[in-house]
Amino acid sequence: FIFHMIELTALLGLTYISSLEFFLAHAACFTIFIFTSTVYMIMSIATYHWPRKLDYELTKTEIYSKNLKLKTFIFYLLSCAGSLYFYIRHNAY
Repeated sequence: FIFHMIELTALLGLTYISSLEFFLAHAACFTIFIFTSTVYMIMSIATYHWPRKLDYELTKTEIYSKNLKLKTFIFYLLSCAGSLYFYIRHNAY
């Protein structure tokens, strides 16, 4: 819950603070947003790897949810890598 609230606050800061007006604050909000959203997604996925009991088996719906979250997380990481590439390329020219 805490990471989610920090993520949303950083996203608000990222939305309302222009990089032309105050670059350091904008960059800090972006970094905090990426970090907290990544941690939040990892924690969400990790909950399926720590079952309530040792012999607990996931239902079909839980398995589907786990796989969907994992695929979404991989897509998220690829999107972050692409964003970083384009940011560096944008600043190089």
